[in-house]
Amino acid sequence: MANLSTIYGEYMTFQADAARLKDAIATGRRRQALIDRMSTLPGPPPGYIDQQRGFLYAKMALLLCDDHRPNEAAALYDQLLPDVVIMDLMMSGTDGAEATRLI
Repeated sequence: MANLSTIYGEYMTFQADAARLKDAIATGRRRQALIDRMSTLPGPPPGYIDQQRGFLYAKMALLLCDDHRPNEAAALYDQLLPDVVIMDLMMSGTDGAEATRLI
């Protein structure tokens, strides 16, 4: 299942690059269902599901906004918000601690 989630993520990128936003969003919805299913099964290492949801949200938010659907992107945030955020505190051009406060 983990490999399938990765493949879905790569396929979303391929579809978005080909200006097929609606297809990429549909693939993202399939990935979301897969991640939800994985979260009910034993075995994923600690933090893995949150990581997958974080990756999915980042990609879906961009796709939905590019498709002029920012309200859906905001609603998705409430569904996929991970419990843990890992930040680089030494980011170039900004202070990672300040970026964390903004999140």
